[in-house]
Amino acid sequence: MLYAEVAVDAPLMAGQTLTYAVPSRFRDVVGQLIWVPLGKRIVQGIAFSASRTTSVHDVREVLEVLGNYSLISPLALELSRWISYKYMASLFEAAVMFFPPGFRSRVRTSFTVAANLTESQSHVLTPLETTLFDILRVKPV
Repeated sequence: MLYAEVAVDAPLMAGQTLTYAVPSRFRDVVGQLIWVPLGKRIVQGIAFSASRTTSVHDVREVLEVLGNYSLISPLALELSRWISYKYMASLFEAAVMFFPPGFRSRVRTSFTVAANLTESQSHVLTPLETTLFDILRVKPV
């Protein structure tokens, strides 16, 4: 099993990373933008390093890797670490400066009505859910 040290998009101490297990379907993740679970949320992160061992127990898995290439070079990762310690910034915030334009985007949630929703499924909706269902059927958001 491969483990990645990930700087997540959350308020952490300078230089702090969290450990995540890297599923076998992903190859080298160092320098890549990834999605990881953090509490009940899913956040962006950057893999700063990887190893075959960890001392952390109950490690959660990386959910997704964006792209098949390193977004940040090894030199930029080291410079991000220096910036994080020097200016007491989170490691993720220090690394964001090295992202190509457009990569620093937030998750946008959208809702649409499932095309395969049957009448037998729709009768279990509450009145509020029925109202939302009718609104979304007309105009997805």
